[in-house]
Amino acid sequence: MKIKFISTFIFIFFTFVIPSKSYAFSDLDSICLYIAEDDKKRLRKTLKTSRVKIRSLFKDMSCNKLSLLQFAIQRKSKSVGLFIVKKIPVSALKKSGILQWTDENGHADSEITAALKERIGG
Repeated sequence: MKIKFISTFIFIFFTFVIPSKSYAFSDLDSICLYIAEDDKKRLRKTLKTSRVKIRSLFKDMSCNKLSLLQFAIQRKSKSVGLFIVKKIPVSALKKSGILQWTDENGHADSEITAALKERIGG
């Protein structure tokens, strides 16, 4: 009986007390909206109040099945796109294959792509 109680307690503890990885994203539902509207100020405020860095969202979050940077480029959100390019580590930008994506989708001449090429060195 005692073992059953302890196992039930442990199950409840791990189910309800320890948050999952997605807990940080619950307040960040409007990130894609801010990117689409090119509202860097509200994006930064949301990130700050949620205590989340854009670099942690970059690999885990998507908008319309595109990465945050791809979505910013597609929506022509210059200020937000440049903000993302500055904040994401160069190694993550290279791994994402974003330059190839911009060339394949006709965004090679955007200002965000120019900043991206300058940052990556490609």
